[in-house]
Amino acid sequence: VADHVTTFTTTHATNVVNKGTNDSFANGDMVQVSNAGGALPAGYVALTTYYVIGATATTMQLSTSFGGAAQAITGDGTGTHTIWQTINASTIGAVTIESSFTVAVKDGSQWTIL
Repeated sequence: VADHVTTFTTTHATNVVNKGTNDSFANGDMVQVSNAGGALPAGYVALTTYYVIGATATTMQLSTSFGGAAQAITGDGTGTHTIWQTINASTIGAVTIESSFTVAVKDGSQWTIL
């Protein structure tokens, strides 16, 4: 399931994603990228989960970890790049699991433990 979706270009010298419009991406959003008709910017991998950092109305950077450093990109790629927010994950705050309980994780789900 995806929420915000837009095309983008990059400025690899500063690891910036240029999205051009205010699509309401915010720091901490989980996103994925894809490409049609070419190649993604070197350093990005299609369908990998990244976290938004440094978000402004028209630009942002991506990190491989929540609150981490910007993912380095060494080229701007070719073709049409698309980015979208993944919303099939939940942030629920602190969870305590007693030793006698188990947690069932739906097949295909992704959990990030910080």
